[in-house]
Amino acid sequence: MRELPTLPLTPFLLSSFILLVALGCSKKTAEETGTGMEQAAPPMTDTTALGVEPHTEQGAPLMADTMSLGDEPHMEQGAPPMADTMAQHFVPLMGSLDPVAAFVKDHMQPGSAAFFAPSPIRRGEVVEATLEIGPPSIRPETLQEELHRLAGRPGVGNHEKIKIAPRMLAELTADQECTILPAGRVEQAVMLGRRTSWKWTVTPQVSGKTHLTATLYAPVILENHESPYLVMPFSKTVEVYVTAPQRFSDWLAWAKEYWVILLAATGGLGTAISWFRRPGRSRP
Repeated sequence: MRELPTLPLTPFLLSSFILLVALGCSKKTAEETGTGMEQAAPPMTDTTALGVEPHTEQGAPLMADTMSLGDEPHMEQGAPPMADTMAQHFVPLMGSLDPVAAFVKDHMQPGSAAFFAPSPIRRGEVVEATLEIGPPSIRPETLQEELHRLAGRPGVGNHEKIKIAPRMLAELTADQECTILPAGRVEQAVMLGRRTSWKWTVTPQVSGKTHLTATLYAPVILENHESPYLVMPFSKTVEVYVTAPQRFSDWLAWAKEYWVILLAATGGLGTAISWFRRPGRSRP
């Protein structure tokens, strides 16, 4: 039998020994490094026991501790929440009333009112227009019928249910040329349960239709200033007519104002008639 060649063992063993030594040194170095890191970094439980918060600067409390103390996160200490601030601002506004609406609710009571003015009226005639208010126990229609009966002549009127204040004002206006004079005080104190009336003398200056409006106000104090609150306007149209003597008087007044024009026109007409009647003027 043929013999196998013998390999030299000395170099092989030497290489294996060096490799094992190198692996052992690497493992020992790794273990020593890990042990040094564990010794340098204290455990989490020890750090907490010493009063130092993990991963935060010393003295800065955690979010959980801050919330447990009653402080809102991301807000300065003592600042109220936004919901509470909005509630404080909006609740009074929702419950407040308009000053005029509050005045009407607190100081005005139900009542009746009626207006009457004679119609037709002769131009230049002095007549009396009346506005009267009363308690709600009197129907507005009844109030106007009584005014009509007291006037003793045809006329026009209006009536409504209104609100009555302790102090009230009334005025009368016209859309055509009229002389209007109040027969009493414009502002009057009103006693609930009793009637209060305003009267005016009206003298129309032009013929045709004249629109009369009696307006009722209640004074309201707003920001230390008194302002009129419109309660109700009462409007009616009256007829103003002209008599025959008045028409003749109007023509004389016109002639007196334009007499120069009339004289010139009369002279010119006489000259034209004389020229047409000249003797010797050829006729067609």
